[in-house]
Amino acid sequence: MKNLLFISGSRADYNKISILIKFLAKSNHITVLLVDLHNDKQYGYTGDLVHDDLKNYVNIEVKDIGDNDTTKTISYFSWLLNKLDTFMKKNHFHMTFIHGDRLSALAGAMVSNYNNTPVCQIEAGDVSGNVDESIRHAITKFSHRFLVTDKICKKRVLQMGEEEKSIYIIGQTSVFSNGVKFVNSDLKKELGKNYCIFIYHPLFSVTSEENLKNFKYILNILNLYEGKTLLIQCNNDPNGDLIINEYKNLNKYKKIIFRKNVPPEKFYSLLKNAKFIIGNSSCGICEAPYLGVPTINVGDRQHGRNDGKNIKSIFHVDECSKNLGEIIKYAVSHNFDKGKTFTISEFKKNLKIIFDDKFFDVDLNKKFIMR
Repeated sequence: MKNLLFISGSRADYNKISILIKFLAKSNHITVLLVDLHNDKQYGYTGDLVHDDLKNYVNIEVKDIGDNDTTKTISYFSWLLNKLDTFMKKNHFHMTFIHGDRLSALAGAMVSNYNNTPVCQIEAGDVSGNVDESIRHAITKFSHRFLVTDKICKKRVLQMGEEEKSIYIIGQTSVFSNGVKFVNSDLKKELGKNYCIFIYHPLFSVTSEENLKNFKYILNILNLYEGKTLLIQCNNDPNGDLIINEYKNLNKYKKIIFRKNVPPEKFYSLLKNAKFIIGNSSCGICEAPYLGVPTINVGDRQHGRNDGKNIKSIFHVDECSKNLGEIIKYAVSHNFDKGKTFTISEFKKNLKIIFDDKFFDVDLNKKFIMR
């Protein structure tokens, strides 16, 4: 039995790793270390949702991240490095599992290396533009095993000098073409039939005022849409303070229903039954197409995401696009085929093959492979 550590910093990465946690918990001892947004009141204590979901499978370790004003500063990064180092020196793990492109993931990968613990990176080789992409690739150089979504991501990891035998294609971990079941909930009843989902994260590259302007523009367009809109709170990227303050004024928008967080099984059920998703969240690029749900991707936050420009159900628009209303009408009036990915049975079959003794037999002295 292996002692495995998963580090999760937000509802988004938890959605990606929960199925892996549950699979590995059948034959290993799992610790899930919750940091970052999971312990932040402003973001709804999402750690509570995770605990409720996993209490029958794993032991949960919740760490308070301290005072965080929604920005990922160097001082926070330094603080987190020290906290993680203290934690790992008190515990021995055979491997750390890291997901995504957040500072908390980079901190976990770095600290694991300095504590002689190999790292498995989930969704390695993805691209997304912005500083997130640089963080993701930096994590790759601190990792020893790589779970990637497709052949393109595998090729990128190979280009970064990693061994081919250390890379495993597993598809999208968060949602599968026939794996999302309808969940009846009070929120679904409140939304009605023709609802959409709106998630807008702040951008590093513009001011708080410009982020707010873009957010309010979309909000006003959606208030004219025939159905209701489920607005889900943004993450804690810099320059998002004014957007978060604007949530207090949502009562003037009659068709907007706001939630800080939605549990994963409810979220994907709601996404599957939505008329469209709008904003700049990665789930519009990575998950919605596999459910046949159209995406209106606003701005360049997801620039470069896999297949983002090739899938017919994804519409890319500029911030404050004058054609936004027309694009929404077009999207909801057409049907789109579901994207192809692994089924749940195929996915679990792959996991049984991947997670053998060789997977955890890691040489910590990495070598760059020239190609």
